[in-house]
Amino acid sequence: MPQQMHLDVMVDDQDAAGEAVLALGARRLPGDHVYADPAGHPFCLIRRPTWASPVGGSA
Repeated sequence: MPQQMHLDVMVDDQDAAGEAVLALGARRLPGDHVYADPAGHPFCLIRRPTWASPVGGSA
């Protein structure tokens, strides 16, 4: 089945988030901060822009 969606996940620290997703079962894909979840769905970890409030907190 072809890819149906690609997610960009905003994070404050791409390296720390990368370690966390790998510990949760993701695997690295070619590219900068590109991963696949255990089912093979691709996603990227992107740096949270300054205009976006942190999840669960205030800016």
